[in-house]
Amino acid sequence: MQQLRLYCGTVQPMTNVKSAWDTLWKRPENTLFASGPSFRHKLRIFLKLVRTYGPGNKVLDIACGTGELLRALPTTYEMTGTDISQLALDKASGFSPEIRWQLLNIENDSLPEKFSMIFCTNALEEMSDDVMAIKNMAAMLEKDGRLFIITPHRKKYWTRKDKEAGNKRRYERTDMAALLQSAHLRPVVMKTWGWPLYRIWYRLMTWVNQDTLWNNQTKKTSASLASRLAYIGLFIDDLFSWTNQGSILFVIAEHVD
Repeated sequence: MQQLRLYCGTVQPMTNVKSAWDTLWKRPENTLFASGPSFRHKLRIFLKLVRTYGPGNKVLDIACGTGELLRALPTTYEMTGTDISQLALDKASGFSPEIRWQLLNIENDSLPEKFSMIFCTNALEEMSDDVMAIKNMAAMLEKDGRLFIITPHRKKYWTRKDKEAGNKRRYERTDMAALLQSAHLRPVVMKTWGWPLYRIWYRLMTWVNQDTLWNNQTKKTSASLASRLAYIGLFIDDLFSWTNQGSILFVIAEHVD
């Protein structure tokens, strides 16, 4: 929610992935994404899905960033947040020291324990080896546990903003089903959101120079107002979720019996 992760600007090639994410989390705009309409709607829908389909209360957040998603959960949950960036985890710990924060590269490793719910939001599309990442998540999922995923939807929606955000792919529903199957998981819920108005908003943001925006107070104030208005307007997209044309894919998966 990374964990919903936002990056504005161009990702520079780096051989050290951890160093790359540490560099990105130093950018001031990456601490402000929780106020954006995209994050707020994803979080709204995601929390509703967790309330409806979530089993148990032991939660693991993969690629948690600075922990905005976990902080939105009830404090009755037993929460663990993991990320590849120690800088992001240090910030998360400063906000919520009561949550357990741990360094983890999900593409290479897993934790030696099981969780009733595992979250991976806006991160899978950035991973070089999404197959191994899903298998490592499945290995940490309790027998009756569920995996919750948010990821970009539809290859035809790819724009330069995806590239700038460090995305390696967008998923079709069939792609996601095959990926889950590779880890012996099956989808319980697979729904989309973010059409038609979100598509317009997303394309507009593609052409905004956000590096300049965050350094200009007047433009920053105008953008903040536009963001608030966009959040209100984007509720209209709830009416079109049945079309499966949305830009964002929400997935809930569980072990195959």
